[in-house]
Amino acid sequence: MRFITLVLKNPFRSRARSLLAITGIAIGIATIVTLGVITEGLKTSTEDTLKAGGADFTIVESNVSDMFFSKIDEEYVDRVRNVSGVEDAVGILMAVQPLDDNPYFVLIGIDPAKINMSQIKITEGRTLQDPDADEVIMGKVASENHGKKVGDTIKIKNREYRVVGIFESD
Repeated sequence: MRFITLVLKNPFRSRARSLLAITGIAIGIATIVTLGVITEGLKTSTEDTLKAGGADFTIVESNVSDMFFSKIDEEYVDRVRNVSGVEDAVGILMAVQPLDDNPYFVLIGIDPAKINMSQIKITEGRTLQDPDADEVIMGKVASENHGKKVGDTIKIKNREYRVVGIFESD
């Protein structure tokens, strides 16, 4: 029997084993593609958010795979703020948390006084005012995807936050 004939006939001799192997390969490929799509979506969302802040540049910890894993002490933000020619420096907190049925909802925390209002436009409600209040503003797309409007609440890590504004970024 020639080698080519053996290769072509062998998968059909044990159909169950062949089916399991093909299923395993398909699941592996689907998983890799799905993770790639999720990662790219998070990256795009993060880049859009940073652009909306009007920053000239972003400082990220070295040797991390993604800015989500970067940790920079507040002391460094103050040091950058004190560099000659720097108008201001702002620290932001970023996390990915589940919200409703979306396991990968991007959260961004920033001091309300530091939000660059020239880069975002409040289309409904108002901006954040009290940094201690349990309030959030949501992007228009996120609010539409989750069916949230001004006055609704969202639950993040067992804590309720009231949506006080909806914004669009330029």
